[in-house]
Amino acid sequence: MPPLLRTLLLDAGYDDGDLIATCAERGLEVLAPLSKPVGKPTAQVRRDRAAYLASPRGKARYRQRGESIEPFFGTIKDFFHLDPLPLQGKTNASLLILLALYAWNLIVLFNFVNDRPLGAVKPVLDLL
Repeated sequence: MPPLLRTLLLDAGYDDGDLIATCAERGLEVLAPLSKPVGKPTAQVRRDRAAYLASPRGKARYRQRGESIEPFFGTIKDFFHLDPLPLQGKTNASLLILLALYAWNLIVLFNFVNDRPLGAVKPVLDLL
């Protein structure tokens, strides 16, 4: 059965050759910028990926990442001062993000109950 997704648009944190190869074996294309600049010892496959992402087509495809959940995560990180995350590790980072999302949803609920614009989260945070 072919995968439901064909392409993953990931950030540079997922620049991992094994991950990209495993995804390719499963029929998934990965578009992720290189986490380190291209230098003389850089493998050809990484050079090719960097060149594709720098091309007009690669830029256009990767730009679609901005039309996803990513801008919302950027907003959450900005509102709750979580960039960079003060804790390391998946469990610790997940806990902080979960708490931020919980607070965000409580504010949206507060806005709904009080007949305020749902997206007016920053004014409520500024009161705290």
